[in-house]
Amino acid sequence: MPCPFVPVAGVGAVAGGAHTLFLQDRARRTAWLATLALAVGWTAYAIAYRRPPLRIALEAATVLALVAGSVRVWWLARHRGVSSPIWSRMGSLLRIGRARASRVHAALGAAPPAVAAESPAPSLSALLRDRTREAHERVETLASFNRRIVERLPQLAADAPESERQRLALARADYREAYRQFLLAAHEFEAALEARLAESPALAEAVARGYAAETHAPAALLRADLAHVFGAAAAAEAGVMPGIAPIRTLAELAGIEYVRRGSRAGAAVIGAAVRANLGLTREAGASFLLHYGRETRPVIEAFKRWLDGLPLAADEAKVAIARAIATFEAVGRAHQRIEERFAADLEPLGAAATRSR
Repeated sequence: MPCPFVPVAGVGAVAGGAHTLFLQDRARRTAWLATLALAVGWTAYAIAYRRPPLRIALEAATVLALVAGSVRVWWLARHRGVSSPIWSRMGSLLRIGRARASRVHAALGAAPPAVAAESPAPSLSALLRDRTREAHERVETLASFNRRIVERLPQLAADAPESERQRLALARADYREAYRQFLLAAHEFEAALEARLAESPALAEAVARGYAAETHAPAALLRADLAHVFGAAAAAEAGVMPGIAPIRTLAELAGIEYVRRGSRAGAAVIGAAVRANLGLTREAGASFLLHYGRETRPVIEAFKRWLDGLPLAADEAKVAIARAIATFEAVGRAHQRIEERFAADLEPLGAAATRSR
């Protein structure tokens, strides 16, 4: 009979650093629940229920958990720059060991051993992603229309009862109002950024270093979408977001454009939900969200390459990060203001369905 403690210990090792590796999210909880389930299963097998089918199932589940944990750790390291504190401590110990070995060789008159090159410094885009994550996530949760705009409404069968159809119609009306608030908020942001970029003395330097401006005017597309879906009066009330300071340096431009260009990835996700829920298209009502379509990823990758190619010193990178955070904070305040303005018109998804019962 195989020892149950070895695979359980392996899973425990994967989940043991969950506080850091899994960032206290759903994956962390999943890892701990899987560990607990495997521990209970192996204990039951070892104590009382020694049946071959159970052993095979437990071994398969253990291997799957180990593979899933390893893939998760690899994904975090690749996409979020998160690494285990164990590896960080090992790296520190290795550096200490190298320093001591060098002193010993120097005392003996021998040449110090060759040292492998240190890991390259993180790119500017990686620094911006990691240092602004908290501010970015706060923006996405402050205003309820940011949470609702990505939701998908249910698709009813042809023979669905009338009561369900009425609930869906009310939910779609609520979603439509959330879309109006989203468009107004997006217009305020894009209009403010367009004005600041146009007057920025750093724009010429950015262009000289390969910066490619967008070929369309996002604010104009947003006004067109507002007019198409909600009428000319809605488009006329679209304003400009306050709180965006002048862009004076290339570092400030990099930070503020990171926020704006990065939002194009989210626009593609929101655009898919808007198309499914309201039937809008790039040609009619969702031109801003669906402008890039399948070209969204290549466009964002091109901007990322430009960002990472900027010759910014460490203190300039800090300026870019500070400006990006300040931009996220200004956006959050603007979104709260817009939601409060329309609080009487917008209800949570599902509230209307509850009233109709």
